[in-house]
Amino acid sequence: MQLMECVPNFSEGRDKTVIDSIAGVISGIDGVQIRDIDTGADVNRTVITFTGKPDPVCRAAFAAIKLASEKIDMRYHKGLHPRIGSTDVCPFIPLKDISISRAMKLVDDLARRVGEELKIPVYLYEKSTPYSHRQNISNIRRGQYERMAEKMLLSDWKPDFGPQRMNDRAGATVIGVRNLLIAFNVNFAGNVLEEAKEIVSHIRWLRESGKLVYIKVMAWYLAQRNTTQVTMNLTNYKKTALHDVYIEIGRFAKETGVRVTGSEIVGLVPENALIDAGRYYAGGKHMNRDDTIKLAVNRLKLNDLYSFDISKKILPGF
Repeated sequence: MQLMECVPNFSEGRDKTVIDSIAGVISGIDGVQIRDIDTGADVNRTVITFTGKPDPVCRAAFAAIKLASEKIDMRYHKGLHPRIGSTDVCPFIPLKDISISRAMKLVDDLARRVGEELKIPVYLYEKSTPYSHRQNISNIRRGQYERMAEKMLLSDWKPDFGPQRMNDRAGATVIGVRNLLIAFNVNFAGNVLEEAKEIVSHIRWLRESGKLVYIKVMAWYLAQRNTTQVTMNLTNYKKTALHDVYIEIGRFAKETGVRVTGSEIVGLVPENALIDAGRYYAGGKHMNRDDTIKLAVNRLKLNDLYSFDISKKILPGF
């Protein structure tokens, strides 16, 4: 059976009514299952993960982008996370029995529809764009919502679909096909943002040095939780492993005088990433699958900020 994952990021993390309404239009599409909803008030952002057959997943994504453009007014949006629109980014991940080329065709059709029908400028990224400067979403987001109107007038930054002018209310959005990644945050108690920035610099140095290569990293302080986070995307978890990142951050944190309290996963985590971590922590001791995963959850302290539900947070078979 064909299976595709979609992980849209919406620029709203405080108004539950808006979040519930967006989740409602997604779950209202036959053949689509919401797997996770992760909401952050300080970042003012919600990540909804859903899966299904490719066609209904694309229909659900369009309905969600449309409703977000009606419910979220970017002229008044403030939050810690970089963003350019009410639906900041809408990635698609082909999981089973669907080729990259087929997924790209479906996503192109969706992006064109968003641009033409909703009048929202759309940028393609990752596998969906032939332009090297647009593959990394950080390049597209640079300047954020506040600077995108002037940026998109430049020849290098003309949108792929939709008008070449900002939608004042909805902003712009980024859509594309990408590989599985892990959104992984490491936590520190209190406001230790300056120390966390030192850790970020260290991780970036390791990346440039050829270690922990597949990682994007930044830091922020979550006032409502009184927690500082080093927040990351692991873009190839098979080559840049969860436990390697966690251990290195913990080691360097001690040098800066702060202590890791735990970590969290935003969205779903591939099963094999936790199995690899559990095997590392088991030190060669044979354990069954469930106990291996539980060991990884405990050693990574994934229950630090909220309960990590193994039955809901893991993407099995990957």
